[in-house]
Amino acid sequence: MPHFLRLPFSFRPFALFLLAGILLFSCGETEPEKKGRNNPHPPFNRRAAKLMDSAEYFMKQGINQKQSEKFLEDAISIHIADSNAYGEALASYRLSILYSDHDKDRAFRLLDRAFRITADKGYDSLMVELYLFRGAEFSTVEQQVNDYLRADSLARLNKMEEMRIRIFQEKGSTCFFYADPFQYRDCADSAITVMLKLGRKKEAAIALENLAEYAENEMHNINVAADKLEQSAGLFREVNDSFYLAKTLSRLGFLQGGQRVYGGAWKNLREGIRIYELKGLKKSAAEARMDLALVYEKSNQPDSALVQLSRAAETWMKADDPDKALECLNNGLRICTAFSKIEAGKQIQSEADELEGTSKNIRWEQRLNFYRKSARFFSMADDSKQVVIFGKAAQEFAASLQAQGISIPPDGE
Repeated sequence: MPHFLRLPFSFRPFALFLLAGILLFSCGETEPEKKGRNNPHPPFNRRAAKLMDSAEYFMKQGINQKQSEKFLEDAISIHIADSNAYGEALASYRLSILYSDHDKDRAFRLLDRAFRITADKGYDSLMVELYLFRGAEFSTVEQQVNDYLRADSLARLNKMEEMRIRIFQEKGSTCFFYADPFQYRDCADSAITVMLKLGRKKEAAIALENLAEYAENEMHNINVAADKLEQSAGLFREVNDSFYLAKTLSRLGFLQGGQRVYGGAWKNLREGIRIYELKGLKKSAAEARMDLALVYEKSNQPDSALVQLSRAAETWMKADDPDKALECLNNGLRICTAFSKIEAGKQIQSEADELEGTSKNIRWEQRLNFYRKSARFFSMADDSKQVVIFGKAAQEFAASLQAQGISIPPDGE
């Protein structure tokens, strides 16, 4: 799941518990808003506070769950004796989290107690947490949506913007789980809007990049993906993060190639390559050059494509990665075949032949591609002798792989 999604459902109780200590105390003590009911709570009895802190510590360490349960039960008793409603509700909520893994009925009863107390006393920040937890652990799909809406309404009413980001992320996780891409996109956009409102530009830029990946791979919509990457790149420029800018521009350029927006594709990929090289990230630059070569190929500029592949192959050879180097040469051979560039193709084929014959660290996929592409190139070049040689090599190599139980892809571009 994209990076925007924090944790899968099975890990949420633990994640929510960890966040409770940070978010609940800080949000619970904010001043009440005129239209909200985020009322301040009285201080805890020192012993009750220590018990709750100890339970939280054990939970963070993933140890002594039974002892944590005992600590929280004792804390609840103290809070009740002190008439500290907030403490009783908070301890009940945390105990509900602990029980949610092995006793759902008891966990729900504890959560219901926390709800009743919190609603009666007007502790809106805690109520937001309760809605989130109930939505994740106990609700049907329809109830989840309602719980998230209630949580966002309270958070918005009390201007709890940090909490709103988390609400949208939790709701987005649900939408992802139930394969609702448009709702997921809306949640991501909403979270990004709040991040920008808070001035968290880099976080928003990363979220936009992740949303672009989702749009491309899950929604199969490269137009949306490209739009999100453009926004992301703009933010990375603003915060002067050159590494992420290069990464985003390279992805954007490749997608623009798929859109046939060639001018933008060339510009963004070239800038990405330039930044990578300035930072000494030669492998990243080589990857981007391979993408730029594909864009040149699509735009019927084979000579420019071959230049980029040659430079990329040189980088991979210096980096002692013959597999990636052969991939570049194979792509060059394919381009020469498609555009009937016989002389350039012969030179590339010769380099690839030498590399394939002398290097051990090459995956079988690239070796098979080399044999097949060589046979196809020589067929175009009308060299029947070489067609037979490499056609036979491809057949024999494929047969040896199949004998090992390896599934061989069909021979095709």
